[in-house]
Amino acid sequence: MKINLAPGKFKILRGTILLIAVVLLAYVAYAATTLSISNSGTVIIGGTGNWAGFTQNPGGAAPNCATVTYTQTPGPIAWGSLPNDGTVTTAYICIQNSSSARTASVTTSALSPATGVTVLYNGAASFTTPSIAPTGTFLITVTLTVAATVPPTTAVTYTTTIQ
Repeated sequence: MKINLAPGKFKILRGTILLIAVVLLAYVAYAATTLSISNSGTVIIGGTGNWAGFTQNPGGAAPNCATVTYTQTPGPIAWGSLPNDGTVTTAYICIQNSSSARTASVTTSALSPATGVTVLYNGAASFTTPSIAPTGTFLITVTLTVAATVPPTTAVTYTTTIQ
């Protein structure tokens, strides 16, 4: 079998290879703008058992805190792939007071990487709830933003403490 690469056929082959190369470069550029390593936020209920929690991962509407199942050890927030372009991604934490009326403080620690990642609770870096009645609940909106300065292969981790 003889392969004939006449000038016209060679141009088509070269054009096809060029098109495939451009598509692959576009895919790599898109993949480089998304953090897809294990991105998670651990939620710790501190104190003496006065609070219980529930976490909801990004991608859905805010939960109804009056109907969720609470635990002293709520699961981490699994952020999934995060764009490193300043896009705000939202998840939720519900807390329930199991003691007398009180406020809860919500803080972040062990943030990695330390720069370029912002975790906010109801719009603030740290947050104190209004007074919550016994057996009352409160919704905390958690937003996570990753700046373009954070390399796309970086795992984002942090700990939220509620006490």
